[in-house]
Amino acid sequence: MGTQEWLLLALVLIVPLIIAVVVTLWTLEQAIKRNKKNQTGRKVRRVAEPVAAIDPAVEPGSGVDSIAASPPSETRSDTPPSQP
Repeated sequence: MGTQEWLLLALVLIVPLIIAVVVTLWTLEQAIKRNKKNQTGRKVRRVAEPVAAIDPAVEPGSGVDSIAASPPSETRSDTPPSQP
């Protein structure tokens, strides 16, 4: 490969890389500016009580838990029973 091919190869690889870096930096700068602008008048609303990990209204043994824990004979099937 001659000098001209190496120069063209370098341009083909370097120029898009430089463009991508410039566009990425500009996009990040715009996002930071927009985020700072949106935060100036924002009021944070706090929850009065922490959210419980388990819903106290649901009793153990009811709902989905009881369906999963039921024996296979009590489960409902969409297939019709087999004829002997």
